[in-house]
Amino acid sequence: AVTRYRVLGYFSNSNSKNGGSVDYYSLVQVQIDHGRQHQIRLHMSSMGHPLVSDSKYSAAFLKEDSRVTSRLFLHAAYLKGTLPPHGL
Repeated sequence: AVTRYRVLGYFSNSNSKNGGSVDYYSLVQVQIDHGRQHQIRLHMSSMGHPLVSDSKYSAAFLKEDSRVTSRLFLHAAYLKGTLPPHGL
């Protein structure tokens, strides 16, 4: 499976409740060929850049990520697929 990505921006979130620590996040554009289940989540996590609030591949960061959002931060701008012919 191949995953291509491009960083579109960098963001920080200061947390005064946690001793003033700063959390850093990146907005990325991802393209996959022949998508496999959890491909984006697995590849990003294996590179050391897990998705925000990913309970499967970055459970250790869920508490910190919940300050940003309580749901998985993975969104599709568009999807492309081939429909089966009629009559199947």
